[in-house]
Amino acid sequence: MTETTVEAADPTSITSRAEFGRALTALRTRAGLSIRDVVDASGALHGTVAGWFSGQHLPTRASEPAFRAVLATCGVADEIEADTWIAAARHARQARTKRRDTGPIPYRGLSSFETEDAEADDYPYMLSWHPTADIVAVASAGGLVELWDLSDPADPTRISELSGFESQAQTVAFGGDGTILAAASADRSVRLWDVADPAAPRELARITGPADAVYSLHFSPDGDRLTAGVGDGSAWIWDVTRPDSPTTHAVLTAYGSRVYDATFAHDGAVLVGGGPDRSVRLWQLDPETVAATLCSTVGTPVTEDEWERHLPGVAFRPPCGDTA
Repeated sequence: MTETTVEAADPTSITSRAEFGRALTALRTRAGLSIRDVVDASGALHGTVAGWFSGQHLPTRASEPAFRAVLATCGVADEIEADTWIAAARHARQARTKRRDTGPIPYRGLSSFETEDAEADDYPYMLSWHPTADIVAVASAGGLVELWDLSDPADPTRISELSGFESQAQTVAFGGDGTILAAASADRSVRLWDVADPAAPRELARITGPADAVYSLHFSPDGDRLTAGVGDGSAWIWDVTRPDSPTTHAVLTAYGSRVYDATFAHDGAVLVGGGPDRSVRLWQLDPETVAATLCSTVGTPVTEDEWERHLPGVAFRPPCGDTA
């Protein structure tokens, strides 16, 4: 019988994402754990953890708590050693790939700017313009949302950053007058901030409920509702009249595939959503309109005899009103 020896992982020698993944895998293997074991014990998201072990992704500042939990699960109990792994991830993120000389560099606008930690696996995921100011919100794969002042397009200035997500921030949206900002993540959560003072954002609420990654966010025209397209095929709507206490308004589940985007019509009465099944679905949101449509197409109304047979002892109430 041949015994397999796994070399000790040395984070100080890591210079790339691939090396980071191999070293982290060696650490897990020495601990005798599978990726599923690590996910279950650490509480981190499976896709995030698998990406770290494969070297496809690197931990960022936003996901550092989750990464420390993974390290602890794999036997790294010493805080200094954990800090060494964090430093290794940052070093690997800073490693750039040289651009091949393939001709003139294409035009890229007046100026470019990089989001925080915008190296390697971190990049802008979604943008949202402030409705009245020269400010853009940037949701990044690193899990941060940054606010940038573009009043001088040739000299962009970072105003502030918002954190709290355990995975990439996939979408961001300003509310009607720009004082409320919403962002959502692959960690299945939505966060709301008061950005009346863009330099000092104040978190208002964290919304949970969706069973999969949130791909899109849009406010209704009046700013009182927020909708999200979700990876499990649902479209969620929250009442954000009080953004510090949002409530679930509706969960629409008739799409059948990922809802990559869901947005309100100009009057807020219809929601439209679409995804990878190559179809677009429209939902009527006004209950009275929906009821009227159903009642006009159901055929023969329920009679009093049928009502008594199925609901004995319950006073007769025609579902569609008096049709006589």
